[in-house]
Amino acid sequence: MGKSAKMRDMRRQEKEERELLAAKQLKSRKRRKVLTVVTAVVLVVALVLTVAASVLSNKGFFRRHSAVMSTPHYKVTGQMMSYFIYNTYETYVQQYNNQLGIDANISLKKQNFRTDASWFDYFALEARTNLRQVLLFAEKANEQGVTLTEEELATIDKNVDSADISAYAEKFALTKADLRAVLQLSSIASKMYAQIIGDYTISDADIDAYFAENSKYFKTISYSSVTLPYGENGWYSTASAAKAAADTVAAATTEKAFETAVEKVLTVIGASADDVKQELSDGKRTGATYMDNSKFSEWAFADDRKLLETYVEDIGSAYVVYQLTALPALDETPLRNFRTILLTADGCGSADKAKAKAEELLGQWKKEGATEDAFAALAKANSEEESTKENGGLYENIADGSMTDAFNTWCFDAARKAGDTTIVQSDTGYHVIYYVGEGRRQWQENVKSAMVAQKTDELCREYAETWTVTIKEKAINRLPL
Repeated sequence: MGKSAKMRDMRRQEKEERELLAAKQLKSRKRRKVLTVVTAVVLVVALVLTVAASVLSNKGFFRRHSAVMSTPHYKVTGQMMSYFIYNTYETYVQQYNNQLGIDANISLKKQNFRTDASWFDYFALEARTNLRQVLLFAEKANEQGVTLTEEELATIDKNVDSADISAYAEKFALTKADLRAVLQLSSIASKMYAQIIGDYTISDADIDAYFAENSKYFKTISYSSVTLPYGENGWYSTASAAKAAADTVAAATTEKAFETAVEKVLTVIGASADDVKQELSDGKRTGATYMDNSKFSEWAFADDRKLLETYVEDIGSAYVVYQLTALPALDETPLRNFRTILLTADGCGSADKAKAKAEELLGQWKKEGATEDAFAALAKANSEEESTKENGGLYENIADGSMTDAFNTWCFDAARKAGDTTIVQSDTGYHVIYYVGEGRRQWQENVKSAMVAQKTDELCREYAETWTVTIKEKAINRLPL
């Protein structure tokens, strides 16, 4: 090949290479343009999905459609678990007022129950423990063919319709449908539980024997206390400063001296008179029971304890000073027994007809001998209260304050005598009441409750061998409380 031919051939190859490169570059630019458009679309879609997921999450969609606890036939959704946790929290707040030190405006996950656990952890554990029992008894109901009647389902619907769930809706988007699921699961488990435990007989001799082995758990004390936090967010910058204040309060030998010392140490750090009053009020406890693994309980329930002694405990972030205002003792308060006949407007046709029938039955009872047996027979034949009518409307070992106001006021009147009768009205309807008399003492009923709880635990261990309870801890820990 000649030189000129070689040059032409080389130029031709260069031209072809340039054209190929240009084509590749054009194709690459097109691909980049397409990728850019696709990427933009993906980002927009992702953003839309993220926003949609956030909206759905805020409305409880995912929690409502995912189970955090389950057995073969039943489940507890994230929304249901949120309800149980928050309900447990509210129950504790009602029982202990402000003594827990929980701020309702701050997430439970950001408030410590102890150094290694938040209040969310504590209430979630309580809820899981209770729900485990609920699920297992629900499975037992399924096995036994126990179901809710149309009347029971109607009662649930009525309770759901009248329930104020605004606080729950604001907190974690609870709906009436969520509440209905909660009540249906709880009701079927409770129905099965009542049938089984109702057959569990506990005699006075059984109570005495159990008490003899576990007496410290049934005595109660009263005390005053003040908590003096230290550290970065405490009232005192150092532990030693808090300890000095605690020792000042602990030197008190009378209740008045204790209050004066609390006022002194709190005023020094800038507390107002109202703050002091609130702290003193929050620190008073009556009827406190023994707690395992509590240094204070070990001290307070010791046999050699003396009235008005003080005790200082460092709980890691605060010093707590206690003054014992009542020594360990049994609660001898008598409980009360009575029978009732419930008559409702729905059942009788109107409120006036319910009242008229109540008066008619009371008159009939007086004509038939005015005995307890006669009243029981009328209750069994006429009462609309399904839970008690079969046993003649009998309520046993009821504590003061556990009934509606009008009902409670009459039954726990100090002048009440066996055989007394009356008619009272409540939100439920009209009640014809027969006062039977005093029942057990409160401490005896507390022992019985402990025995029932122990029996329940035994049954749950037995049921768990048949039905596995699956718990999704991570899903529970993500709940927005």
